[in-house]
Amino acid sequence: MNDEQIQTMDQIRAFLAGSEAMEFSVEGTAARYGWIAATLVKFGYWTCSKHKKGLLRCYLGKITGYSRTQIARLIADYRRRGD
Repeated sequence: MNDEQIQTMDQIRAFLAGSEAMEFSVEGTAARYGWIAATLVKFGYWTCSKHKKGLLRCYLGKITGYSRTQIARLIADYRRRGD
């Protein structure tokens, strides 16, 4: 996944407002989970406000196609593991 052009929460907000559904292009579950973890770190998920966390969760869901519940579970798993 090449998402290097998305660097700020404003860019995520614009992406969510202006794009249609897309499919994730990384092969394998482990690669998807790795991208999600890297994105959480990239945007400093743990220090974000509640509103920004919600935007980030929507972004992760839209890119991966995972449900809100699945994204929440993956974030909780990542936090528990601390990788």
